Amino acid sequence: MNIRRYQRDDLHKLFEYWRKVGADIPYFFAVSAPKWQTSLLKDKLGSERIFKSLETYFATEGGQVLGFVQYGQPNFAWDENGQKYYNPKIGIIRHLYFEKERSDVGEALLAKAGDHLASFEQNYAFYHIFGMSCNAHHGKLHSSQSHVEQLLQAHSFRIEHENAYYVLDMRCITPAGNSQLHLCSIPRSSEEKFEVHVNVEVVGTAQVKYLTRNTAYLTWIGVVERYRSQGIGREFIKLLTQFLLSKQYHYLHTDTASDNVPAQQLYKTLGFQKEGCTRSYIQV
Repeated sequence: MNIRRYQRDDLHKLFEYWRKVGADIPYFFAVSAPKWQTSLLKDKLGSERIFKSLETYFATEGGQVLGFVQYGQPNFAWDENGQKYYNPKIGIIRHLYFEKERSDVGEALLAKAGDHLASFEQNYAFYHIFGMSCNAHHGKLHSSQSHVEQLLQAHSFRIEHENAYYVLDMRCITPAGNSQLHLCSIPRSSEEKFEVHVNVEVVGTAQVKYLTRNTAYLTWIGVVERYRSQGIGREFIKLLTQFLLSKQYHYLHTDTASDNVPAQQLYKTLGFQKEGCTRSYIQV
């Protein structure tokens, strides 16, 4: 087994491995190799670089890629109060993938990351929103990769957060029926913010990222507290789907906390299909 640092000439070799890994991961969206490489090496959140430092290594044997790891220090993070701060003294394993039957490869790649991360005050793996932009920044590990989770847990990483992941074929949803609600969109480059109004009052907001030619990602949605439990969330999503269908988008992806039972029940009744769970980890 040979482990070496990723170079730009390795693009197609590692990209093909990424596509293989992503066969069972719903948020590994179809993307060109150059765009994928930009997301891998120079990703941004808005206008800011996500990582202050970032290293990528991959393992091969007999010319075949067996796995890869990417780790580094983020440029910013959020404290327990949700406040953004810069130059955090934390290390992050952004990616760690390897063949299920080759735990030795996983151990070697994790050890490579461990040598670098040992100097940080706290280490994380698959940290929240620090995933690749071509994956809607979904950074958590999908439940199909249980062998990766087992390796992390064997090295003192515990589950920090867990989300349920959902996908909706919007062509199957019934139209909105509340004529009092009106949808207003605020376009941006690769995303769009939405407001739903009753008369002139904003009663809910949402944000959608546009990913592929027919797929969008619902980043967040919320209803003003005094308007909750009135069916507005359900109608809001229906209005969103009607808008997206008019733009030729057919699939809507989203996720929610695994303990957010009301949201999961809403998605289920609207026809969303659960596509596994995703998790982030903290080393203890």
